[in-house]
Formats: sequence, structure tokens, C-alpha cells
Amino acid sequence: MANGRSLVGNPQEAESLGRVQALDSVRPGRIIAVGSFVSTTCVSLKRTCTTAGGRWLFPVTERKLEGRYPMRHSLLVNCALVSVSLAGVASALPAEVTATALNVRTGPGTRYAVFTTIARGTVVDEISRSGNWARVTVNGRNGYVYSRYIRPARSSGGGGTTTTPTNPTTPATTMRVNTGSLNVRSGPGTSYGRVGSLSRGASVSVIGQQGDWRKISYNGGSAWVHGAYLTTGSVANNTTTKEVGASSLNVRSGPGTRYRKIGALTAGTRVNVSDTSGSWSRISYGSGVGWVHSSYLVSPGSGGSTGNRPRSRAGFVQLPTSGYGFYGYYAASKRWGKPAMVYGIERAARRFKDNNHGAPRLGVGDISLMNGGDIAGHASHELGVDADFRPIRNDRQEGRTTIFQSTYSRTLTQKAIDLLVSEMSVTMIFFNDTRVRHTQRWPNHDNHFHVRIRR
Repeated sequence: MANGRSLVGNPQEAESLGRVQALDSVRPGRIIAVGSFVSTTCVSLKRTCTTAGGRWLFPVTERKLEGRYPMRHSLLVNCALVSVSLAGVASALPAEVTATALNVRTGPGTRYAVFTTIARGTVVDEISRSGNWARVTVNGRNGYVYSRYIRPARSSGGGGTTTTPTNPTTPATTMRVNTGSLNVRSGPGTSYGRVGSLSRGASVSVIGQQGDWRKISYNGGSAWVHGAYLTTGSVANNTTTKEVGASSLNVRSGPGTRYRKIGALTAGTRVNVSDTSGSWSRISYGSGVGWVHSSYLVSPGSGGSTGNRPRSRAGFVQLPTSGYGFYGYYAASKRWGKPAMVYGIERAARRFKDNNHGAPRLGVGDISLMNGGDIAGHASHELGVDADFRPIRNDRQEGRTTIFQSTYSRTLTQKAIDLLVSEMSVTMIFFNDTRVRHTQRWPNHDNHFHVRIRR
């Protein structure tokens, strides 16, 4: 009984998690300190009942150990509540992440900072609940996750994340890895540390099984891999060769910008892609592997990188008629420019497309002629450092608009200009919507903006 209400436990709740003894007879509604002792009464903890004042509260049953009740007789009281702190619980509850990527925060709410993200299937220790938030332990650090996106770990009991593997199979079974790279872990779950990796086609000896995980012989000992990525049949070599199409491409330890940078690749570098995860590609890097954003990889010899794109006598390169995040709307003969201009446009266009799903591509007009010089209709565009762009429309259409039309999107145009400024050494931008940053007015620049970079 708490605040006059009965909190009788659900008889279908999970098995007892532990036992607690009280200083004296249990009275409904009394908060009993964990670790206290008494000679006459004991209580058994059940699943979490509720939270109050930041404490984790459990319904309990009371059993008479002495007196007129036989020792084996059980008596369910209305509800005695036991206040449990982290130090008072012998082991936390293992919980499995059900979201694709779950933020872990420093406190129980979205106003608290995110200090890491955990992937689907990761098993964490759930310590307590605070409203809709669960306090968990991740890599030795406590944090909070939204409780809707975790569930009791399928292979867990009440005693933490450690599981007891089944006996090894006899005899051992030889299988092959059927994915680009397979993580090898110290135990049967993603909560266990990574001890290495196996490449596609690698042969392994399976000596045991725990749920979906397989125990394998590894480096003179044993380790665990997920069974979904093993096969008894032959494995096709799905490695493809790509080329870096950006002037510099970061290589990361995992498929996302939240993973640390482990190196960089220059334009024209050829890489072997062994696997993909969303918009990221897994490549061979050094003596191991790394991850790069797929949008910056092109087919070898496609003209998408500085390594193979031909240059004119003036040292200009040509912007393709269309590409990832951009399209040309005038003659290709007038889309030659300095490499810094052309590759800067391509990088900005890729980022614009990645960051603004559903928006039109960046429309690119005249840059310069193949070897520079006078270009009809322009007083500039002679040196390969000037380029015209269409304002971005708000209706997902790729076409003309002006700053006076309802189809003009100032917000998207601002984003495009910001990216161009971040990718190139811009010295000026002519555009007659002066509410857009970085711009200045110039006659006849209502239907396009003109970007000039340093020579």
C-alpha cells in the first residue's frame, strides 16, 4: 500500500531477482532498506513495479519463517515496497536494443546531451527506470535511453549479460564467411568486445553454438561470430573496385561520421569495396579495413575523379552534364574550369543532396570555355574561376525560377551557397536576394547567382 493504493504484484511477473531481509515484520507501504536483516521475515523481489522519488520500487512476497505458519507456506501481502539502489542490486537486467540506432544520453530526457549511440541488437545492463527512460550501463559508463526501444534480452535470465554457452558441437563444422567483413567477438552477443574480423570467404571451424551465435576456433583459442554470416556453401567474391572522386576522402572506423577518422584518401585512389551499410562502403585500408561515404566513390575511368579526368591546355577540367547532386543547364562546352572550381562544385553538390533529401539538384550554368577567353553573354567567365547557379526551387522541380516567384526557396538556396563557400575559396557572390548570406547585389542576377573563387 502506497499513498493509500494497493500495488499488488502481477502474478504473471517474472521470477524473483533476489532476496532481501527486513529489520522487522513487513508492513504494507513500508520502505525497507536493502541489506537489512531480521530473523522472522524475508521477502522476494519481483520485476519492477513503479518508480517514486528516483527510487526503483519492487513488489515483494512475504513468507513466514517462524510462528504458526509452516516454513513452506507463502503469503502474498498487499505490497511491501523495497527501495533499491544500484549498489543494492546484485546484478542488473540485460536489455536488448530494438532501434536501428539508439541515443544514449547523460540524463533521463531529450534535453540531456547524447554521449554515444548503440546499434540494434546491442545488449546493455538496465539499472533502473525513471519515467519513460531507462538507466543503462554502456561500455562501463552509465547513461539513459528511451525505454520504448529496449526489451529484455532473449537469452538472459535475471543475472546480467553473461550467458553460459552450450557444449561444443562434435565434430567441428567447417563454414565460410559470406559477408564483406565479419566481426569476431569475445562472447555470444554484440555487448562483448570485438577481438578481430574475418574477410569474405574465410574458412572457420565451428565448435559450438549459443542462440544465433557460433563459437569458432580463433587464433589458438576460441571466439564468437554471428551465424547469419556463415555458410557451408561456396562464397562468391563480391569485391568491387572503385575510385575516389573527391579531392580528399575521410576513412573512418565504422559506417558513419560518429566513428573516428583513421585516415584519408586522395582523388583518383582505387579501393576495393567489400561491403556496404546504408550510404557507406567498407574498403580494404592498410592492413585492415575502413569505411568511406559511397557518394564519393566512382567507377574507374568514369571521369569522376581528378586522377583520370582530362585537362585542357589551360589546365581546366570539365564538369559533367550531370552527377550526384547536380545537373548542367547550358552547353557542356562552357562548363570547363579550374579543378578547384569543378571539384568544389561536385563536393558541395554531394553534400547538398545528402543533407536535403527530396530537394532538387544544384543547377550549374556557364563556367568557362575549354581554354578560357571571351564567352558570349558574359563580361567574366574567362579564367575558369566563375560559375553560375540557379536558385533552388521549393517544389522539388529542377528548372528556372527567380527571387520574385513563389517557387523560389530562400532556405534551400542559402544551404547551397553555404556549402559552396565551405568547399571553395569564394571571394564574392552576386545575387539580388541580399537576405541570403555571403551575397551582394549586381544587375541581372535575379534568376541566378554568380560565384567567383580565388584565382
